[in-house]
Amino acid sequence: MSNIGVYRYKLVPSASQDIAFFVDGVQQALHRVEVKESCSGNVLIKYIDRYGQYRFVPFNRFYEINDNPEQIGKVNRLFTSLVSAQSDMQSIGYRNKRKYSLTADSITPEEMLSLSDIFSSPRIYLYIGDGASDTVSDWLEVEKVSSSNLVRKRKGNSCDVTLIISLPEWYSVTLV
Repeated sequence: MSNIGVYRYKLVPSASQDIAFFVDGVQQALHRVEVKESCSGNVLIKYIDRYGQYRFVPFNRFYEINDNPEQIGKVNRLFTSLVSAQSDMQSIGYRNKRKYSLTADSITPEEMLSLSDIFSSPRIYLYIGDGASDTVSDWLEVEKVSSSNLVRKRKGNSCDVTLIISLPEWYSVTLV
């Protein structure tokens, strides 16, 4: 494609197929959409690949969520009564760092080449919508913490990919 811009093509394919992109009635590119046989993942990740296009990857329903709460701080509290006072310190509040550990299973070597861009992607999004819409507010930008950054296996077998993402602090409840 010679023109700079955004091309958006929304399609829910039921089988693998080629999609042609047209600009002013002239076909500019042909992309292949691969549909996985069993796409039963509850977690959907969107990321920007090396060509500046969004890619979507489903992760299976066996994911883990880890919470790591930490105290923001404490302040001195004034004693008003020695009978009813419990402590001279009062907590300011807590913040939570939530991490998701996701696994995509049975990734073929061809899919692994496409998925390897997630390791260097500048933007990774987690789908938090209800499944009925696809707007900007349905995607939450997350941070990649670690991953099994295997790009190519020696043998051509399928493999599992594990990705650990961290949700932003503002997404969790902070009591102050």
